[in-house]
Amino acid sequence: MFLPVILYLQQRGISVEAYLRKAGISSVMMQEQSNLLSRRLIFQFINDLCKTERIEDIGLLVGQGLSLQKMGEIGQWMLNGQTVRDYLQRGCKQIGEVSTAEYYWLSTTDDQVRFCASVIGLDEKDKVQNYLYILLITVNTISEAVGGWTPEDINLPGLSLETASKLSEKFPHTRILREGNYAFFSVADNILNHPLTPGHRTSLENEFELPIDLLSAMRLLMRNYVIEGRADIVGFAQSAGLNQRTLQRRLTATGTSFTQLMAEARIDLARQWIRGQDYSMSEIAARLGYRDPTNFSRAFRRVTGVSPRVYLSGLKQF
Repeated sequence: MFLPVILYLQQRGISVEAYLRKAGISSVMMQEQSNLLSRRLIFQFINDLCKTERIEDIGLLVGQGLSLQKMGEIGQWMLNGQTVRDYLQRGCKQIGEVSTAEYYWLSTTDDQVRFCASVIGLDEKDKVQNYLYILLITVNTISEAVGGWTPEDINLPGLSLETASKLSEKFPHTRILREGNYAFFSVADNILNHPLTPGHRTSLENEFELPIDLLSAMRLLMRNYVIEGRADIVGFAQSAGLNQRTLQRRLTATGTSFTQLMAEARIDLARQWIRGQDYSMSEIAARLGYRDPTNFSRAFRRVTGVSPRVYLSGLKQF
């Protein structure tokens, strides 16, 4: 969901390439919609760009014009349900299974349900922008699905009075709250049971893969971590929104380890780059963090059974 931010900035005529490079985000990392970028890199990019370009409330600016209906395959995959309730439950479940630092849940109060969000590992400013972005996308998605709707209340802890005023302009009939330690908005039962418009549902279940559990998410995150040229477990844990001990415990519970994840990611990328034939073997070794190409060749052979050059020769035969 980083792509909408990029598109918004480009529509404003802002060249993002230099900011992306400065943050360590390569074009390879953004080629696939399902790639997971670490929040550390995303907010490094956003904060540096917004400070330089003097952009306030990026979460509000991007989120207010965005809904899942406008977010391509990822958006359509999330909307693959029968009702608004299905969509919200699906989103909460999906994020809960793959995220280590963002929590979404539904809380029942009388004849309403609250869509709730809690984020850890971000400073107050970044947390507010994250809440604005996610809640606005969700509200807009429901509004488009049912043909026009706004919540009775939206709660965003840490929201400034100035930003609250801007939000009130967009939702003049909504109470804007700034209390507690998690964000939410309320949805009435009649809205929850409203069917999603048929045109918003697709059959992407078998065509588009999102990570379905923590291990899948960690593998995607590790892929980009390797591309960044990083190899320390402390930094990876921070990118995942965990401390090192918790990360190790969770990986052990799934039958793997940090070292194993990194080895798998390196070889998967090596295969991809060898197939593309864009880099020499020594360049691939260096990009994957191997100082000695011989060590890269040994690691590749341990996993695939052949050396990188034999692997490439086999590709050229077809």
